[in-house]
Amino acid sequence: MKLVIDASVTLKWLLKDDPHEQDVDKALDILDGIVAGSHGMVQPPHWLAEILAVMARRKPKAVDATFETMDELVEEYCVSRAVYLRAADISSRLNQHLFDTLYHALALELGATLITADERYYGAAAQEGAVQRLSDFKAV
Repeated sequence: MKLVIDASVTLKWLLKDDPHEQDVDKALDILDGIVAGSHGMVQPPHWLAEILAVMARRKPKAVDATFETMDELVEEYCVSRAVYLRAADISSRLNQHLFDTLYHALALELGATLITADERYYGAAAQEGAVQRLSDFKAV
């Protein structure tokens, strides 16, 4: 199963000991699947920057290790004109941030599934397809 994992899910891997994080067990199950090779992970290039921006504020000493670990997990960084145009269209139609819609557009273009813990985005974009809430995730 090919997945696009947004920053809201990835940060649960990195901040798993934070008591405010919900569904950490589900996020870690996805990570285990990626490490085991049962899920491939394809990401837009801004994914790593989003994660590192949060880590630089919350755990600055972990930034270097975070970069190495996360970069090794990615099967492919992928973005194209079609992805950007689709993301811009979704952003405009749904009044959502382009960074969020880039994850979604990538999943739609590649026949993958976006996994998100961002309830606001999911509520606005679920009708587009190819997106699952982390709390509902079940590997097929």
